Amino acid sequence: MKLLVFVLTLCLAGVVIHGCCEKVDLEAHRQELLRLNEMMRTAHLEGDAETIVSVSQYPYTKVNSGLVTHPTKEENDQRFRNYMSTMKLTAWDDLAEPIITISDDATLATVIYRKHLVMTPVDDPEAEPMEGIYAWQSTYRRTPEGWKQVSDVLTSLPAEALAEELKGLRK
Repeated sequence: MKLLVFVLTLCLAGVVIHGCCEKVDLEAHRQELLRLNEMMRTAHLEGDAETIVSVSQYPYTKVNSGLVTHPTKEENDQRFRNYMSTMKLTAWDDLAEPIITISDDATLATVIYRKHLVMTPVDDPEAEPMEGIYAWQSTYRRTPEGWKQVSDVLTSLPAEALAEELKGLRK
């Protein structure tokens, strides 16, 4: 009996040590999150609401304009489909390299984005383009299907600062 307890203890210790010491390739996860950013850029420019919604995991938390909401997948899908049917994005561009922080065990990550967006109404492509500069932080959880966005906190550059910032982009 003592031998059995000893062997089981050694096996358990081996499992714990192996699990604690397993190296995680954080750079590979960073590259995966950058590819996800590029995929989202393409989806926004192509008006692909389905891809945009598929990157999120539900329940989902959104912080914007002083509100905290928990949209369902169906609500997000409808919101993006409505948005993509009325607006055509011609720019969804990083103004800086995304700032990526990944937990040591690569189960959670945060990514801070700063983007320049340009869009025109679908029903009036000759209209003056609308531009905005946005910054947001997204939290991702790693799942068997890959990284999934579980929350975001969004801000936009106030109108009084936007004109000045856009001048700098056009130089």
